[in-house]
Amino acid sequence: MNSFVEHHRESIELQYSCFDRILRNAIIQPLQRPPIIVGYLDKCKHVPSITRVYFRQVSEDYHRWVQDLAARDGIQIVEPPKGVRRERWVEPFYETLGTRYGIAVILKSRENARVAVSYATATGGNRIEVYRRFVWQDYFYLRDRDFGRMFVRLCPYFPFNARIYLNGHAWLARQMERGGIAFDQAANAFLACSKPERLQLDLNRTIGRPDKLSVVFGHRITKSSAGGLKTQIADYHLGNPVIRSEYKQASITQYVRDHRLLRTEATSYHTPDLGVGKSVEHLPRLRQVMAAINERYLTTQQDVLETYIDRGHLARLREATVSPSGRRTPGLKLDDPRLLAVMQAVTRFVHLARGGSFRTRDLHQSAAEALGRTTETYRLGQLRYDLAKLRAKGLVLKVVGTQTYRLTEAGFRICVLFLKLFHRVYAPLTAAALDPVPHDSRLSETHRSTLDRLYTAVDQALDLLVDQLGLRAAA
Repeated sequence: MNSFVEHHRESIELQYSCFDRILRNAIIQPLQRPPIIVGYLDKCKHVPSITRVYFRQVSEDYHRWVQDLAARDGIQIVEPPKGVRRERWVEPFYETLGTRYGIAVILKSRENARVAVSYATATGGNRIEVYRRFVWQDYFYLRDRDFGRMFVRLCPYFPFNARIYLNGHAWLARQMERGGIAFDQAANAFLACSKPERLQLDLNRTIGRPDKLSVVFGHRITKSSAGGLKTQIADYHLGNPVIRSEYKQASITQYVRDHRLLRTEATSYHTPDLGVGKSVEHLPRLRQVMAAINERYLTTQQDVLETYIDRGHLARLREATVSPSGRRTPGLKLDDPRLLAVMQAVTRFVHLARGGSFRTRDLHQSAAEALGRTTETYRLGQLRYDLAKLRAKGLVLKVVGTQTYRLTEAGFRICVLFLKLFHRVYAPLTAAALDPVPHDSRLSETHRSTLDRLYTAVDQALDLLVDQLGLRAAA
């Protein structure tokens, strides 16, 4: 179990990992080279002259085949609007297909592809080259008996290169249906499963800094990889920001979907960057490598997540407090010398004689001295006004039936922090004092970041100092 899962396990209803999307290029590798194309068409297909007209005729034969197939099976051939997510746009066609297997729709899209081109030479012959051209390609969106929803993209021009898209969640859903396992699926994710241990049917198992990316992707950072290293936060304006870390042509992305699904996705467009071959027989090894990337990413992420961060408590202490009757009391300004003087006065030893309680007149002299004033220039009314700010935040309570007050435990700690720690330290420690994260104690020391451990040491040292000096606030 990685550190991230260990820390957040009470908030995790279901955890699993699988291939989400797999894109496989389906090509005949030798036919990507012009001399092999010439030899194949001459020796195997006995083409007398490999001209532009010949290639056009081959493509027209393909188009007629697609049109006949569509007409026979009642399949629509359409061009999707630009800028739409095709997986969602084809949904009505899958609904029309019902529970049947086969092609739901054929989409036509003009895209870049490698195609064979014939040029006439000065000697009357023909020269064959393979170039990248923008041509119309066909996307066959279908439902397969084993893989569920998928698509096959075919280029209608020689040498007819193709691409196959497989969806890991669709494949898992089909396997669970066959195994009689109940599950709840939302888009490309599972929300629930009656047998979580069977969900692993496929048998697989600061972040932006170069040293962190080296740990995540498992490769040393060298000069050759310097051009493809970056971490960015995108789509933050949409409410669900995406954090993306890139290494060469690989990346790892994390985002929240549907307000409850945390997705961590490793992606590679060039598997040799990860030390894995490109052919399909290397898929098991690729699965292991990418699963390890996800695990290291979560562990590294937990390592840089600082427990002691300002979660807004410091800002709320600065805000004015409005009582139910509408009375407004100013907030705690951290650079207010009068407020700091009162904090110093309420944490003095003398109040221990009263069981931790005190009266305003008990504070008057010491607060005035802390300000460098006298009790005539810092009046008792001013002290009551400043003390009211601490009372409004619940840091000081009035003892019922008396004219005395006492510090709460949180109030004592806040006063000590404001007095003893400079502004770059007490902001995060305020959050820890007022709203500690209960899950933090679960993590072992080895899984916590250095900064986190130092903050914990400061917090514990303050507690030990307060106990040793007998300054613990009375219950």
